[in-house]
Amino acid sequence: MRGTLKVVLKAYLHPRHQHCTDEAQKAETVLSAVIVIVIVISIVISIVIGIVIVIVIVIVIVICICICICICICISIPISI
Repeated sequence: MRGTLKVVLKAYLHPRHQHCTDEAQKAETVLSAVIVIVIVISIVISIVIGIVIVIVIVIVIVICICICICICICISIPISI
């Protein structure tokens, strides 16, 4: 009999309690949405930072290659005064 009484009590919620339950579900939905948005923004920021790092590395490599080429050209061409 106890189990049946619990089921009956759980099945009927006073409208005020139902309102609280609805509000709690809305709050949980909003919190879930905010968490998803934060995760997506974090992923996008990580991707952007990764791309910026790759671009900087490529620029540094190109500058090093240009410096090496300039040094090679300067060494192979005799300077006459």
